[in-house]
Amino acid sequence: MSLHGPLNSQPKLGEGAYLAPGVVCGRGVIIGKGSVVREGVVLYDNVEIGEQCFIGPHAVLGEAQRSHYDKPNQENEVTHIGGHSILRAGTVVYSGTSMGEYCETGAYAHIREHTQIGHHTRIGTYADIQAEVEIGNYVSMHSNVTVGALSKVSDYVWLMPHAMLINDWYPPTCLRYEGPEVGEYAVIGARSTLYPGAKVMEHVFVSANTTIKGTVDSYSLVSGDPGKVVGDVRKLLAMVGDQLVAPYPWKKHRKDGYPWGE
Repeated sequence: MSLHGPLNSQPKLGEGAYLAPGVVCGRGVIIGKGSVVREGVVLYDNVEIGEQCFIGPHAVLGEAQRSHYDKPNQENEVTHIGGHSILRAGTVVYSGTSMGEYCETGAYAHIREHTQIGHHTRIGTYADIQAEVEIGNYVSMHSNVTVGALSKVSDYVWLMPHAMLINDWYPPTCLRYEGPEVGEYAVIGARSTLYPGAKVMEHVFVSANTTIKGTVDSYSLVSGDPGKVVGDVRKLLAMVGDQLVAPYPWKKHRKDGYPWGE
């Protein structure tokens, strides 16, 4: 890997791909048809960018794990960015990570090694995704979300600003790591915290500033510190203008950009 020397290899470019001045590439870089890589981007060894992607200024893809700095000749793992993805300015993606098609990041999102991300997933500005996380399809993460290593986030989940998934039972001993799990269609409110090993099942709504330990059953409305089930989301009613509506399950109201709305 080119950690201790200049990055000056020639990438394999698809038809119509554009590299702005100041882009530097390691070995084995592939940039798909029609993709745009803006100024100051660093592409370390074995980065694969699909077709019609946009990589914003000063992003870093294929960032090295610690072991590569200790052994600089170690082969860098493949970092894959699916086609039609948008990675905004300053995004950092570590080696061994894979992102599906139509993914999107806000500025300065940070995604650690061996994270697997599905398609049509959005990761907000200053989000911090740690190592070996599994993230599904059509997931939406707002700004400043933190997802601890080994966490699992299923399809169609929403994580609101400053939501936090933590994984260390006894910090800083490193004795036991266990990432939380979030089921399909769940909504994790702003500044809520899921503790190690927490399991939030499908269609759960976690209110803002709530803490979750243990397992939360499907369709629960949870609130408080510690979090307690205060209702069933299917029975929740709300005034929208002059109409009384049932907001949840939310998929019946939000169709644009989702498979059921096509």
